[in-house]
Amino acid sequence: MEYVRIGNCDVSRIVCGTNPILGRSDLSKARMEHYRSHFTDKNVVDLICKCAEYGINTIETSVSDRMFGISDCVERRIGAKMRMITSTRIDCSSDVKSHTLKCRMGIDRKSEAILVHDQQASQKPRNGEIPGLNRLLDMIHEAGIVAGISCHDARVVEFCEKHHPSIDVYLFPLNKNNHIYRGHCNSDSVEDRIDLINGIDKTFIIMKTLGAGRIPPDEALPFVLENIKDGDILTIGFGDPLEVEEAMEVYDDFCRGKSTR
Repeated sequence: MEYVRIGNCDVSRIVCGTNPILGRSDLSKARMEHYRSHFTDKNVVDLICKCAEYGINTIETSVSDRMFGISDCVERRIGAKMRMITSTRIDCSSDVKSHTLKCRMGIDRKSEAILVHDQQASQKPRNGEIPGLNRLLDMIHEAGIVAGISCHDARVVEFCEKHHPSIDVYLFPLNKNNHIYRGHCNSDSVEDRIDLINGIDKTFIIMKTLGAGRIPPDEALPFVLENIKDGDILTIGFGDPLEVEEAMEVYDDFCRGKSTR
């Protein structure tokens, strides 16, 4: 496993995303129902422990008491700390419905990075800035934590680079099919996204790598890894431990091939 420096710690190049764990899927309602029934706390702990066996030391998730509790259980089982990259996404996974309060929860739990979610970051700019964004970024930075945003559109990143330069990291989608989520009005091409990621000297955490389960790992991972910077990270929402094994075999093969070039 390769590691990337974020703030004061080393984060695995592959991190464990939590869309399936939290019952999210835009593939089908049946898939969502499967995730919601399958991912008991025990099954989530088992899944993340399987990730840890491959050197994955980080969970990427929206802020929730449940995921913090699961992280504690994983740490007790493996005897090592799990890093947390948290976002302020407001959804049914938590009763907290405030980006400010979610920032505070992430700070209290000493997240390695806190990402202001698209719900806040994609608001229509006023007076040359995104309303409320600087206040949240300042709150995160004052706690000594890496601050970023999670967004889906290149124009939001471009605007932030110009008007909110204190952002340290971006959570941003890239996959070969350019699928973001069902119903998303996508004006950015795959080439646009690749150019944006490589044109900005900041860490990108790449989401939607597998196109919401539409792209097999042996196609999806090499494509993304070949088209991002060496210091960028992939977050993958694994559906079960076997998917962890499959994805990590692909990742290891890619790294071996890279080392022989």
